[in-house]
Amino acid sequence: MNRKGFTAVMDAVFVIILLSMASALILQADFGGADDRRTAADTCDIIFESKMSQTVFGYGPDDRVMKVSDLAAASIDLGDGRISGFLRNTMDSIYPWEGAYCLILEHDGGRLELNRYDPDYTEKTVRTYPVEYGGELRVTLAVYR
Repeated sequence: MNRKGFTAVMDAVFVIILLSMASALILQADFGGADDRRTAADTCDIIFESKMSQTVFGYGPDDRVMKVSDLAAASIDLGDGRISGFLRNTMDSIYPWEGAYCLILEHDGGRLELNRYDPDYTEKTVRTYPVEYGGELRVTLAVYR
């Protein structure tokens, strides 16, 4: 397979994975249910415990499958911003209204923030995920309705 063919296949795989995760999150979300707190926590768990190929983000020479939490921590540590677009697209498909959420990721002193944090949130969760190569990824999701 030539270079263009490989790139096209990887692009297609990335889009399929992104759409699958977004669909799963939208289907599982219970907006307005009796216990809205679990929605943000479940959303975080589904995203950051999911697994993807590291080559989708341009990491590593092989097609190793890793948890999104590990890939996010690597992106924060490297400061390359590769995870930002993926997370923004995923979160925008789950919370499609303007100013709907703030997602903050922290690992080993590094930080990534998607959208502005406002303490006047409707729902908030803080989750931690172990990182394969060390430490924990701390994820804060605040939702504004």
